[in-house]
Amino acid sequence: MTDGNSGIASPRLVGWKRIAAHLRCGERTARRWEAQEGLPVYRHVHETKSTVFALPGELDAWLAERAADGPALGVTEVAAEESAPLAMPSRPGANRLTVLVAGMLVVALGVIIALRYVPERQPRPTPGVVLSADPVANGLYHRGRAMWEQRGVEASERAIKMLSAAVERDEEFAAAWSTLAMAWATYSTYVIEADHGRALDEAIVAASRALELDPSLAEARSLMAFFAQRKGDWAESQRIYEQALALDSDNANLILWYSSHFRELGMFERARELTAQARELMPTSPAVLTEIAMNHLQAYETQRGAELLDVIREDLGIETPILWFGTGMVGRRRGDPQSLSAWAQRSPFPGTATLLMEFITVELDDGDAVDALATNIEAAYQDGRLPGFGAVHLLIELDRPERALSVAEREAEDGEFINSAVLYDLQKPALRLSDRFTAVADRLGMIAYWKEVGAPDFCRSQPDTPVCLVIAGDGRP
Repeated sequence: MTDGNSGIASPRLVGWKRIAAHLRCGERTARRWEAQEGLPVYRHVHETKSTVFALPGELDAWLAERAADGPALGVTEVAAEESAPLAMPSRPGANRLTVLVAGMLVVALGVIIALRYVPERQPRPTPGVVLSADPVANGLYHRGRAMWEQRGVEASERAIKMLSAAVERDEEFAAAWSTLAMAWATYSTYVIEADHGRALDEAIVAASRALELDPSLAEARSLMAFFAQRKGDWAESQRIYEQALALDSDNANLILWYSSHFRELGMFERARELTAQARELMPTSPAVLTEIAMNHLQAYETQRGAELLDVIREDLGIETPILWFGTGMVGRRRGDPQSLSAWAQRSPFPGTATLLMEFITVELDDGDAVDALATNIEAAYQDGRLPGFGAVHLLIELDRPERALSVAEREAEDGEFINSAVLYDLQKPALRLSDRFTAVADRLGMIAYWKEVGAPDFCRSQPDTPVCLVIAGDGRP
């Protein structure tokens, strides 16, 4: 680990006691500064525990920034906003920026097309952020960025509010627009009631503005990959990620999102390679550790996945729908009724606890009971209580692949299936034996990509399935 200011190796301050002593404050104050004001603190995560540490140079720089900008450092400007709920449709600078979202999405598409033909900008000789002339906007940006890196519900909402305030103060602050785009892109991962589509629209609007101001911003550029995925253009998504990583090859967030590109396509070996790279760069990131945990579970490395889930939840204090989902996978594989009961009661999806209790107690050899439960699961999906990936997973677990495909078909109608990795359980192949699965994959643009780049991992063990035959050129086009 190096000091963020000099690049020279710096002794670490390990533990809250030493960190607080360096800051000349109490441990509770230091913890509060981390949670609320972006104090640069790290956690080195082991398999079963984590160690809190900080770098003296970064703490000194943080203190100097506070002294230069005043103790509030812009927080007073967003205090009123932070006391109110985060409104999904709101857009930073809406009172000054007159372009409608629909127009901005058209601009975003234009940016994607333009980036294909504009010569690549090389990375800046000295990597860094071009800050605003407004010190308050800079303070809001730094804190918002720190909040976003922490992840979680509260941290995500605070990040969006601070970054929105930063671009309100300086509409040409490209780095703040870029990080605001990142915060919106990950928002629905942590906030279950968030509308994923609207959050992604917000992200694309912010990323478009960032790229108008500075086309070399790699993170903002990478968000256009999500836009390409929505259109089923996975080859374009890959091109955008490769382009962004050429500008910023050591950006762990970019590498992590690139890994999710492959995970959504069932190309898990490539996804694991990339998440390992991301962990080397950002070993304590909750997002990176979550992706690795889910990779373990996908490969049926249940113990390793479970241990990492415990670290994220207990040591880092993060709880997300994906973590909850993974916990259910662990409990079911272990046949642990007590764990599963607690899992059902802790459901992040309102009004589903009773349904999930039925799921964990139903006898699979009771066909009528299973069919009745499957009908209830479909109803919960249709009325919005269960997301598509959750309904598909439960129906596959109940050995009802055709009913799972009905949900998958509905999800694919608009060209997007969030967390499509649930379709690729290597030990539950029945769903992929149907021509209906081939049609879903084709609707999502995946077959064209697989034909060009290579087949998904499941085709190694299932080469004769209809979709794998189509990819190999031996089936119907």
